[in-house]
Amino acid sequence: RWDGGTADATTALKVDESVGTVENMTWTSTTQIDAGSNAYITSIGNSLNASKLIVDSTATIDEANLFTMDSTHLTATPSNEVALLIKSTDGTRASYVSTSFQPENMVVDGDDSDWNGGNALNPSGYAMPGVMSGDSTNDMSMTYIEGDNLYFGLTGEDLSNSDLLIYISTDGSGSTTGYNGMGGAHTLPVPANYVLWADSDSSYDLYSYGFLGWGPTSLSQDAISVDFSGSFAEISIPFSRMGGTPSQVDIVAIVQGESTADVSTVHPTQTIDSGSTLQTFSEYITVELTHNDLLTGSIADEVLVYRTYKGSSTPSVAKAYDVMIKTSADCAYDWAVTEDLSMATNANLNLDMERACPVIGTSLDDITVNEDSGAYSFSLTNMADDLQDDEATMSWTSAESNLVAHDGILVDWNQNGHQVTITPLDNQFGTMTYSFEVTDSNGLTDSKNITFEVENVNDAPVICNIDEIDCMPLFSEDVSFNNILPEGFGSHTKFLGDVSNATRSYIRDMANEQAPVRQVYTWGASVPSTCIAFTAEVNSLNELVLSENTNNELGGTCTVTLTLSDDGVGDQDAIAFDVDFSVSPVNDAPVIVDWNASMTDDEGRTVSVNPDNGSVNTIPWKLSVMEDDTTAANLTFSLAAMKDDIDHEDSDLTWEIESTDQCVYGNYFAASIVGDDLVLDLVEDATTNGFDWEVDYLNDNGIHQIGPTGSDYCQIRLVLRDTASAPSYVPNYDTALMPIADYSQGVATQEIGIRVERVRELVADYGFSANTGFSFNGVSNIMTGTYVPVTVDVTAGGDEGPYTYDHMLAITYHTDGHSEVEQTRYYAVPAYGTSVAITEDVYITKDTTNVWVEMDVKTCMANPCDVLAPATERFQTDSPASHRSNNQGQQGADWSKPGQYGSNATQTSERRPLLEDSNWCNNMMSSLGTAATCAHANQPSSTFEASGQDLPTVVGTIGAGAVPSFAPSIIAVSLAGVFVSALALSGRRDEDEEALEESIVEDELAVSPVIATILMVAITVVLSGVIYVWASSLAETDVKGVPRVTFSIEDINGGDADQGHWRISVTQSETDLATQAVEVRVFYVDASGSPQTFTANLADTNDVYGFNPANSDAFVTFVDQVNKEGTKSISTFNTGDEVYVRTHAPDGTPLTDVTITMSYAPANAQGALLRSWSGLAYDLKA
Repeated sequence: RWDGGTADATTALKVDESVGTVENMTWTSTTQIDAGSNAYITSIGNSLNASKLIVDSTATIDEANLFTMDSTHLTATPSNEVALLIKSTDGTRASYVSTSFQPENMVVDGDDSDWNGGNALNPSGYAMPGVMSGDSTNDMSMTYIEGDNLYFGLTGEDLSNSDLLIYISTDGSGSTTGYNGMGGAHTLPVPANYVLWADSDSSYDLYSYGFLGWGPTSLSQDAISVDFSGSFAEISIPFSRMGGTPSQVDIVAIVQGESTADVSTVHPTQTIDSGSTLQTFSEYITVELTHNDLLTGSIADEVLVYRTYKGSSTPSVAKAYDVMIKTSADCAYDWAVTEDLSMATNANLNLDMERACPVIGTSLDDITVNEDSGAYSFSLTNMADDLQDDEATMSWTSAESNLVAHDGILVDWNQNGHQVTITPLDNQFGTMTYSFEVTDSNGLTDSKNITFEVENVNDAPVICNIDEIDCMPLFSEDVSFNNILPEGFGSHTKFLGDVSNATRSYIRDMANEQAPVRQVYTWGASVPSTCIAFTAEVNSLNELVLSENTNNELGGTCTVTLTLSDDGVGDQDAIAFDVDFSVSPVNDAPVIVDWNASMTDDEGRTVSVNPDNGSVNTIPWKLSVMEDDTTAANLTFSLAAMKDDIDHEDSDLTWEIESTDQCVYGNYFAASIVGDDLVLDLVEDATTNGFDWEVDYLNDNGIHQIGPTGSDYCQIRLVLRDTASAPSYVPNYDTALMPIADYSQGVATQEIGIRVERVRELVADYGFSANTGFSFNGVSNIMTGTYVPVTVDVTAGGDEGPYTYDHMLAITYHTDGHSEVEQTRYYAVPAYGTSVAITEDVYITKDTTNVWVEMDVKTCMANPCDVLAPATERFQTDSPASHRSNNQGQQGADWSKPGQYGSNATQTSERRPLLEDSNWCNNMMSSLGTAATCAHANQPSSTFEASGQDLPTVVGTIGAGAVPSFAPSIIAVSLAGVFVSALALSGRRDEDEEALEESIVEDELAVSPVIATILMVAITVVLSGVIYVWASSLAETDVKGVPRVTFSIEDINGGDADQGHWRISVTQSETDLATQAVEVRVFYVDASGSPQTFTANLADTNDVYGFNPANSDAFVTFVDQVNKEGTKSISTFNTGDEVYVRTHAPDGTPLTDVTITMSYAPANAQGALLRSWSGLAYDLKA
């Protein structure tokens, strides 16, 4: 691009194989432009001299200038975007086709209506650029939808016997040699990239030019559409088949023979060599694409080609341009056009888009004339305005409709061009509609309807009921009596008629006055001011309205005067007509007054049912009382202000009470009427708004707590009655005066809801506490499988009572790690504010990790509770089981919903746990450190109790071995020979009992025969002493000799039958003995004088091992000092261990002359006496 400057060189611009622009040059050069091979130069705003141009045969120079335009719409700045179309007058170039000139939708169907927008006279609706070439017979039109399709339309072609080839150049990289379908290829004026070849609308394709020449394009699979079925041939080519929407296309369209290349039509129109089949074309159509509408209605410096030097220095014919702009308006589009714009120099336009459509003005309006007034004429010429047309040349059409006249005739009329004459017919009146439409030269129209009315001359109407001889109007009709109604009708209407001469109409009038529009009649009615029975008026519907005086209870007869007028011009008023009308009295039912606590009645009483306690009930017809209230003032309600009767005295009215289907009120209260008072007597413990979990099924199967149907209120019906016969103070009940009078007793009813407000039941809270937790009663070490006495405290809290029913506690202890049966035991509840210790033996094994206790509170069927009855009969039935969640009829596990009454898919338990205990989350306690979740039925989710305590340690044992059966004292005095023999025998026993030794204790010691021999030889001089020491040592081991163990004994509270005992303590033991091998025997005489022997193994799990007299009733108990081996606890009989023997026999007898022995007695092996005590007595010091 070269823009501006001065050139005085011999050649100002030399270009080869390039494309570009040179703009606004001042040059004095001999050669202005030398356009070499394949050069394409656009000269903008320069004065080109053909003699100073050198143009190669393959080169092109476009001489162009700049186009600038400003626009207005109706002389103002456009409020909408402005569409722009610039098209050369010779049809070879469309330099600007903005978006709004593109069609919204095109259908390839052989119909050109979507090309002209349905109105061929209106260019603003055309698909542009439209017709680009042709002679009005053989024409070619073009348009496109950006990003969609390129469209072609051809007229005058018989394509059933011809081929159509449309060459499209998009970027100049194609070929100037056309497609050789049959008969040769033409030479094109531009290098074409694509050619549409069509033999028929079923045989066609799009070809592209490539390295191998022409071949079918494969850029996309989008379909080409062709329709050659009529005189208008349509083609659409998707831009996707051409690689997208190009910035411009150059087009040459050829119609040639099917079997030869003979050309019959070419677009753009140009001279062809009629003597040659193959042609060299020089002209082509250029359409610039992708232009947008003008946002502000202005465009500047748009390049438009003035003329072209193509392949020579001889210019083409200078191009002139037609410019069209349009913008959205009330009537489609408004537009402006400039034609034959020369671009020999830069052009600058100012265009105003005037209104395109004609507008019929207000001067054409409704016309009204009087009947018989003669002809009415007017001209249409000046009744429409068109800014783009001469009003005198526009065409008008008119038509009549909507004739409304009595005989279907009204006027004579005719239209001659713009002149209209309307002549009303004699003696006719009515209306009709004239429709006028004006059309301008662009086919744009406007229309308007006017009404032509002929007014009539009026006659006065007449009031008459033609069904009666005397024309008497009937306001009410009966078999025997007319114009009489019983009191209480409130408002009675009688249609008097709104048109004349109709059936049941009391209007008589001239028939021809009712067409084309019926007359409007106005009725009037009045009664004398002395009439106390009713008033009379006529409403907008022409109905006589008789309105009863509701304050009058005596009836009466009054004269109704009717008046009538029409809306005609002239005499309007009919002669008035008098009609006598009567009202007979009717007994009005008494009224139960609408509740309004903010108002008072005539006696100053609050208009509501109020209790005698002085308070005011504000909720209409709702009373609330408190459960179990016995205060008369709170349960007595005055009805005096709630009764009224307009035709009876107050003392004539009486109240009654009836039940309703909504509830059985006797379940909650008794109700009675005392004068004007409603008096309630509440059923004990009854409530209408209790919760489901409060229903007491032990009390009349819960009927006193199950609420009324659909409400907290129990509905009762109040009945108010007046007298059974007519009162003497209303005389018009006499049928001689009022023949239709008929007295009947009146009754009024009103339902009133009684809510017995629930008072929360007093419910205790029995619970465990993690703070006190479990007491194992001093038991710290046990053997596996031991029943350990475990104590928990149960505290009584919650409400202090008294409680409706007696209860008992059902307590169950649980441990894991075994399958032993765990019993539920029943206990009396502690007194309020106290606690009670509950102790139960709990089974613990080596696998036990948790001790937990569950406490249920059971309602007793008897009061007080019958503790002798079995549990199944003692307590309220609980089926399905309570304390379980319910999921769609499936019950959850035990305690999954503490406090929840039992329910499954088929039934509901009658037990209500929340009436037994208010907080069930403290009814389960575990020894674990982390408490389980408690999903309480009516409290936020919390946790059960957890004490975080260690359980008694379960100990292991060591193995137990045999002991020889000889005494150390005998060994000490044996002879040397006997000693040697014994020593040798001991050696042999070492060998015989080798296997047995391994099963006792790993660290057992033995004395071999070799050692015995050495000792005998070496220390003969001290043989007796050595033998004594050796023998004594042997006796104190746990295997080969008698173990050496020393004890102490003391008596503790010997005279106490419950706690008195002897405590035997191990003060010294040289080795650990197996606990399970130690046996205690007690020899005593019972209360009957019989000797008894009691034997106890210290490893006995039945209240012996790990127990003492304080926590066990066992006769003998044993407390072990446990050894620790790593994480294991091992039980041995050793120093620090204590054995307890009670000073009283199991039957309570105090013991005297008691002998206690302690032996080491391994199972299936010989044992040894460790120690014995004799002469013991409960009252002697040990």
